[in-house]
Amino acid sequence: MGARGGVRLALRAVSTFHAVAAAAVSVTVADSVENPLYGAIVPGLFAGRLGRENLGLALGLEGPLSLLPWLLAAGATGAGLAAAARARPPIPAAAPPAR
Repeated sequence: MGARGGVRLALRAVSTFHAVAAAAVSVTVADSVENPLYGAIVPGLFAGRLGRENLGLALGLEGPLSLLPWLLAAGATGAGLAAAARARPPIPAAAPPAR
């Protein structure tokens, strides 16, 4: 994995974290909060204030641990897509134009 691969992986991780946080925490935020994501949603996630039902809660998991089923499913999907992309045959080079 080159430098670009590492940057892509880091961006995917941050994006996935933001998706999990927004999906798990109630997104009703006061107008006085300047940055809803980092001012209310992420702190609410770490404090265990989940405002939505999810599979983990139904299974009896509490707080941020209730997001484990979602994270496992997202990780398995990402790993499957990455494996499929690596297994795809390369695109053949274009033939030179005829004269």
